[in-house]
Amino acid sequence: MTPYSRTLTGKFCFFGFLFVCFSLFLPQKSIAAFVPESDQAIENFKGKWQVIERPERPPVLKFTSGAENELAFALADAPMAWEYLNKVIYMPRTLVNFAVSRNLLDCPDGPLKLWFEDGEFFELGKNSCTEERLYATARTGDRVEDRFRENHLSQILSKHLIVAISQGKKALIFQSEDEIEVEKYQKETDLSGHSAFTKRMRKKWDADLKKPYGKTEEK
Repeated sequence: MTPYSRTLTGKFCFFGFLFVCFSLFLPQKSIAAFVPESDQAIENFKGKWQVIERPERPPVLKFTSGAENELAFALADAPMAWEYLNKVIYMPRTLVNFAVSRNLLDCPDGPLKLWFEDGEFFELGKNSCTEERLYATARTGDRVEDRFRENHLSQILSKHLIVAISQGKKALIFQSEDEIEVEKYQKETDLSGHSAFTKRMRKKWDADLKKPYGKTEEK
């Protein structure tokens, strides 16, 4: 074997070794994107996705697990009071309602994060608790910030699947055989600028801004 051949062989072995290492690392990186803390306790969150149709209003995407646990999303279809008063332009905003048993997640344990399949997360707003359940929405209390936060959530949810929700040292991994319902919701609420859905929402928004104050605030 010539010195040149030995050099080529050495290079192929070196890059082959790097490829194997990189391939082994990829699955771990993917899982880590869903569960950010290496010492988190992981629990399966089995349930069902469902699209709920509403006449003349955007559909609701809902995940239910048992009788106590529910996560629901719906696009806002009317301006908030300050949006109306300031005549702001239409921007998609996704409202969130989350309710879960305190046996799974609890108020003192910190903020809640929704994790998506691309590794991105969305932090929910302030949570509150009753004796048995924890409740949370996307709202932080800052109206301007919430407008942009809810728009950001709309963009993520329009393209990606929710895979986990985490809080402190605990993560619930979503398990469902109805993920096609999420795809159905994404198609029905197409956020592209020229889609029929967006045109309809923008038209309604502009009409609401012309109505008397107090007749348009979101429900």
